[in-house]
Amino acid sequence: ENEVYFDPVAEEGQPVKPGDVLVRARPFVFAIQPQFKNRVCENCLTYKDEWKGIELCNKCDAVGYCSEKCRLQHLDQHRVECELSILRGRKSLPHRAWFVIRAILKVQTEGYGERERINSKKSRAFEDLMDHYEDI
Repeated sequence: ENEVYFDPVAEEGQPVKPGDVLVRARPFVFAIQPQFKNRVCENCLTYKDEWKGIELCNKCDAVGYCSEKCRLQHLDQHRVECELSILRGRKSLPHRAWFVIRAILKVQTEGYGERERINSKKSRAFEDLMDHYEDI
C-alpha cells in the first residue's frame, strides 16, 4: 500500500523539463468532499459517474466503494471512521473534520516515521513535514 503506483518520475540530480512529473504518490490522507462520496471510491480514488457506480457503506453512508475488493481493502482503515459516523447518528461530519480525524488516525496507527518511497533514492514520512511556528 505504501508503494509507488505510477510511471517513473524525475530522479534527483537529473535534468527536468517543463511537464516532467517530479513526484506522484498516494496522499498521506485525503477526505472526499461530500458531494462526491457517491462518485469517488475511497480506496482506489476511481471516479464513476454512472448510476450505482459507487456503493456507499451500508452502515454509515459516509464513504463509497467501486467494488467489493476495494471495500475489503479499505475495511481496517474505515472501521473506526464508520463507528464514529454511527455514533453521530449517521450525520455527516464537516469535510475538514473528516480530514483531521483521518490524519490523527493514520499517525496513531502508522506513526510519524512510516516512510513512503517517492523515487529510487528518496522517501517521505509525516515527520518530514516542518512546522512554521517560529515564523508566526
